[in-house]
Amino acid sequence: MAVGAGSLEVIRGTFDGPTTGILLGGMVSMNLRLSTFGDCYEAVALGSASVTVIEENDFRGTKANAIRVSLNPHQIDKGQLVLNRNVFGGAANWDLTLCGHDGSEDASDWVVVTGSGNAMTTGSAKLCPEDANWPSELFEPTE
Repeated sequence: MAVGAGSLEVIRGTFDGPTTGILLGGMVSMNLRLSTFGDCYEAVALGSASVTVIEENDFRGTKANAIRVSLNPHQIDKGQLVLNRNVFGGAANWDLTLCGHDGSEDASDWVVVTGSGNAMTTGSAKLCPEDANWPSELFEPTE
């Protein structure tokens, strides 16, 4: 868990268990690469003010959400979330949600999501809000 301001780099991490794998609050920025998230409640939960790059990770089988972004209170600047070449599948709720936690305010106006080449192992990506302006290249077409 990291809260406040600063930066974090996680490479080749393994997260498995009944809680959140990585929890970021405030304006903490993160680079997350080559990590695996197994039987977590949520793989990654972060605040909308962060600048986060998530590349080449495996998010399969989370109990709730793979990646959840919640609105930071009193946010001034937009955050950024970059997702490249990750594998998603089997999240009970959402693969990627900007809808916060338990009915909190939608963060989609406060975070810019970009990326490409992400793959689903089970059906189509489950995204919240479904009507957000998601980049068309964010997920590879599923067969």
